[in-house]
Amino acid sequence: MRLRDRVIPLVDLRRRLGMPGLDEEREALVTMLAERRADHIRWLEALERSVREGVRFDLATDPHKCAFGRWYDTFRTEDPAFAHHLEKFDEPHRRIHGIATRCLDLRQRGDEAAAIRLVEDTRNGYLSDMLLLFDAAVAMLRDRTRELVMAVRAGTVHAGLLVDRVQSVTSCRPGQEERPPGEGLAGAFVTSLVKLSDGSLVKVLDVEGLVATL
Repeated sequence: MRLRDRVIPLVDLRRRLGMPGLDEEREALVTMLAERRADHIRWLEALERSVREGVRFDLATDPHKCAFGRWYDTFRTEDPAFAHHLEKFDEPHRRIHGIATRCLDLRQRGDEAAAIRLVEDTRNGYLSDMLLLFDAAVAMLRDRTRELVMAVRAGTVHAGLLVDRVQSVTSCRPGQEERPPGEGLAGAFVTSLVKLSDGSLVKVLDVEGLVATL
């Protein structure tokens, strides 16, 4: 890239440290959300088939036990807008799974028509809302997941590091450095560990090494 009057190399820091690229990570998440979207369409179709044909319904009735629910309960993001969007899934997801027992009870009591109405109302209501949330989540991921370029200089080397985010800018004082970990691919580019004032440890990277070995 051109930075003022200089052309500098860009280094994908994730890939240099042996991690999946940000684009790969994003597309894996997009694919997963598309699969979970399809899961809930099939889930409601299976419930309707069970009501109409009397076949056994053995899919998850607990919203925390389906594949999406297990992911939803453990996923964390540092993007506040995306986190807020994910919160909107909670009610429709619970409501969808909540009709299974009611539908099967209605059918067992011989009121198949009421059970089918409940399925249709859910398809046109909560499921429709949830599908729109999935679509919006994918759009947000593709729009908001972008790398930043952090321009760095080490000795005679100028480069741009592709990073997810910049958390802070700080300086290191003598005595803060500890021994480098020296493990895995990342260890080849780590010169030391530094303890910050809050007690956390950060890795100091060899920028010249990152660029010189390209």
